[in-house]
Amino acid sequence: MLRSANSETFNIYGWKELGSLSQNGLSIVGHRFITFRNCPQLVSLETEEERFQLDKIPGVESLDIRACERHNRLPKVLHAFPLITRIELEECPGLVCFAESNFPPALKELRIVSCVNLLYLVEEKENNNKSMSSSTCLLERLEIRDCPSLIWLSSRADICNRLQHLDISNCSEFGSLFLNAKLPVMLKHLEIWFCPVLECIAQDFLETTDLESITIRGAEKLKSLQRGFDKLSHLQEIRLATCPNLVPFEESGLPTTNLRVLMIFDCENFGALPKCINNFTSLRELEVRDCSADISFPEEGFPTNLTSLQISNAPKIYTSPVEWGFNRLTSLQ
Repeated sequence: MLRSANSETFNIYGWKELGSLSQNGLSIVGHRFITFRNCPQLVSLETEEERFQLDKIPGVESLDIRACERHNRLPKVLHAFPLITRIELEECPGLVCFAESNFPPALKELRIVSCVNLLYLVEEKENNNKSMSSSTCLLERLEIRDCPSLIWLSSRADICNRLQHLDISNCSEFGSLFLNAKLPVMLKHLEIWFCPVLECIAQDFLETTDLESITIRGAEKLKSLQRGFDKLSHLQEIRLATCPNLVPFEESGLPTTNLRVLMIFDCENFGALPKCINNFTSLRELEVRDCSADISFPEEGFPTNLTSLQISNAPKIYTSPVEWGFNRLTSLQ
């Protein structure tokens, strides 16, 4: 067992018998950075919080709980922690969701890993006077990994409109980001890895105009990227891999302004690049590997400013490199 505490930090590692803080004469009041790791009997901070008065809520800024098998609920007054900006939860099988009324208003970064019973991020209830809104939730970065029971994040994307980084990976039952099929309007970076039942990213991208990068891998049921994708004028990077049902983009389906990286590989139903790709003057890296064996490339050729071009398992293009304009790609490195 390792226990340490000073004016700022409160850390407990490997206290197997710890079930309650107050029963052991411990308190997190006055500490800014709280960490519990490998405390399998710790159920919650409930007994501690009952002694708090709302005007004496601790100035906690960071909460890190890992490998606490019985931990099944966060403090009910978590919403009143005015300074907490970061929470990390790992290997807490009792965690099912956050209550909407208890989501910390100043929270900017949330990371949840290997919480096998997490069903959704936020449990929303109608007629809740403490309901979250886009103006009160400051969450900017959300990462959820290895949560096999996760089915969606919430019913509405507008509860976290300030979200800029969203990373979901290895969630085998994850079928939808938000039930209203929208994305947070300020989202800049979206990564989804190995979510095999995910069919749709969003109904459209018309309101998510700040998106800069999108990476999707292992979404076996994903067929297409929806309407408005071509309106993402800030989009710089697209990486799509191991999406066997992904069909080619519509002719006007890609943004041309700032796109620098386009990578598509192991998408066996992807059969063509847009004919207008030669007009993508900002494109620097193009990679197409192990897609449809009959994949076709535009007769107009490739953007001449490309610095990197990788193509494999594409018999048609091997017949005549000059025909596809390879001799004009003078910037290749």
